[in-house]
Amino acid sequence: MAHIAPSMRDKIIMKRPPLQEERYWNKTIETMPRKDLLEFQWEILKNQIKYVYERSILYRRSFEKAGVTPGDIKSIEDFRNKVPLGSKDDMRAYREETGDYFGGVVCVPLEELVTFGPSTGTSGQPTPTAVTREDLDFTTENIARQYWSFGLRPGDFSTCFAGVGHPGWEGLFLGFNKIGVPYIHLALGSVFQEMEVAKWIQMLQQLPVKSCYLPFSMFWTFREYIEEKGLSPKELLGKTKFVSTSGDLVTPTMRRVMENYWGIKLHELQISSDIMFGFYTCEVRNGLHVPEDLFAIEVVDIKTGEPVPTGEPGYLIVTPTWQEGTCHLRWNTEDIVHMSEEPCECGRTHARIWFHGRQAYVVNVRGQDILPHMVEDELLQVPEIGMKGFVCQLIKTSPETQDKLVVRTAYYEDKTKDLGELRGRAEERLKTRFNVPVEVELMSPQEVALVLHKVQRIVKRY
Repeated sequence: MAHIAPSMRDKIIMKRPPLQEERYWNKTIETMPRKDLLEFQWEILKNQIKYVYERSILYRRSFEKAGVTPGDIKSIEDFRNKVPLGSKDDMRAYREETGDYFGGVVCVPLEELVTFGPSTGTSGQPTPTAVTREDLDFTTENIARQYWSFGLRPGDFSTCFAGVGHPGWEGLFLGFNKIGVPYIHLALGSVFQEMEVAKWIQMLQQLPVKSCYLPFSMFWTFREYIEEKGLSPKELLGKTKFVSTSGDLVTPTMRRVMENYWGIKLHELQISSDIMFGFYTCEVRNGLHVPEDLFAIEVVDIKTGEPVPTGEPGYLIVTPTWQEGTCHLRWNTEDIVHMSEEPCECGRTHARIWFHGRQAYVVNVRGQDILPHMVEDELLQVPEIGMKGFVCQLIKTSPETQDKLVVRTAYYEDKTKDLGELRGRAEERLKTRFNVPVEVELMSPQEVALVLHKVQRIVKRY
C-alpha cells in the first residue's frame, strides 16, 4: 500500500508465526514502550490523514467545512483539535443526498474491493464497510494477535460459528489460517441451526477442540438446546480450554456466571464492522486491549466532544491508521467507555478500554442513566432468572426521562412456583440497586428478540 511505508508494514504484519512458546504474536509491537509506540502510530497516521483527505469525498468535504488541510495537522494534538468527528449520521446524510451506497468514504475504485457488508444497525440504519486485499491483511494480522493471546497455537483445533454479511467474519477465518489452526466453520441462522449445533457437539466429542467462537446471543440459543437435550455443558466442552465471543458487553458478573456454567475461560474478540476495529481480552482478562499501531483512540465528553481525563467515561473515538478501502478519521463509535494507558500485567503496553454500553441503549429514569448490563448483573443473581437475564430488555416509554424503570426478562419456568412472587422479588432487587420505581415483565423464551448476533436491548413504547 502506497501510503504505508514497507518498513512500517513489515513491523506490523508478521510473515510467519513465532515459536509456539512465545507469549506474544508480535513481541516488538505489543510490548513497545509507549513513547515509541505513539511515535510509531503518528508516523503511520499522518500519512493516513493525507490519503483520506485526497480520496474520500465525505472527509474532504468535512475538512473544507472546518477550514483544515493536512498541512495544518503537525501533531496528534492538532489532529484531535482540528479534525471534525466522523459519524454514521454523516454517511447516511451523504447517501440520502447522492445515492452513494458507501456514503462517500470508499477511497479506491470499486474493482479493487474484495468484499463489503453492512453493520448490524444496532443504533439505526446499517452503515456499509468495504475492504481491499490490503485491508484484509491488516485485519488478519490483528485477529492473529487476538487468537495468540488466548492461547491458540499452530495445529490446535477450533470451531467457529459465523454468519454472512458482517465484513469482520472473513478476518476470523483468515486469522486461523495465518496461525495454522484447523477449524470447522459452523453457520448461524434459523433454518439449519439445530443441525449445526448437533454438528458442533459431534466435533467436540470426537476432536480435542481447544477453542470455540460463539457470538454472544448464541450462548442463549445453545444453552436452550443443551438443556432441552439434557446435556451437561461442562462435559460437552470438557476438552475445550476457552470460548471467545463478540457482539455484546461482558461484565465481570456475566463472565463469572458464564464461566461457571460452561466450565471454560471466556475471552472477548471484537471486530466492529463500521471501521474493522479489533480489540480483545488477553490472558489476564482485565480490560480490552486496543492495538494502537493499528488504531488511534480517544475518549471524549458525550455532550461537548472535549477530551475526558484518563479513567473517566465518554464516547470512544477511533481512527484506523491503515485502511485503504473504506476509510474513517475520528470515527464516533457511540460506545461509552473508559480507558487506561497503564501497561497490563500481561506485559502489553497498548491501551485498554472497558465498555459501559451504547448511548442508544441508555434509558433515563428520573434523571439517572441506566444501561441494560446494569440490570442484567442484578437479574443474573435471581435463581429463577439466572442466565435468562442475559437477554433482558429495557422499555423506553419516553424519548427523554421517564418515571419508572420497565424491564422485560425471560425466566426458568421449571424453577418458578409463583410468578407474582418472582416478579416482586426481581422488582425489589432492582429498586434497591437503582432507587427508582420498577416494573418487571416476565416473558417466555419465544418472545426473546435476537438481531443477528446481538440481543435486542431496547424496546420503545412511545
